[in-house]
Amino acid sequence: GEQMTLFFRGMVPILLVVSLSIFLVVILVLSQIVYKRSLMSIGYLRILGYRKKEIGKIYIGLTELILLIFEIISVPLVAVLMKKSFVLSMSKLNGYIEPVVPLLYYFLPAILGFALYLVSKYIQLSKIEKPDLSAALKEING
Repeated sequence: GEQMTLFFRGMVPILLVVSLSIFLVVILVLSQIVYKRSLMSIGYLRILGYRKKEIGKIYIGLTELILLIFEIISVPLVAVLMKKSFVLSMSKLNGYIEPVVPLLYYFLPAILGFALYLVSKYIQLSKIEKPDLSAALKEING
């Protein structure tokens, strides 16, 4: 187990960067879809006097809570799935190798994933100031 950990130690940062990059792209695309669908409502809220922070809590706050819950649930789930997949992949061997995965490798992706979400949240909050208020007023006046 230790020998295999030493052998694959160089692969962990590469896999972490690739997976977090994919995660950031997915989060940005999904939040962009939500933003575009809510653009008129955001304009209405801006007209009614809501501030950027308040609008952000309405549209982005729930996503943050769901992501945090998912990250907490995913750590033990990933640990179980990794052990089971390791046992399955080693089932053809005559011996048994105990999988040794440091705890850092379970928590680091979750922490970095949430940090990347916060970057995405900041990007989305900066877009809240940009909706065209005149288009929302024209829609109201019909």
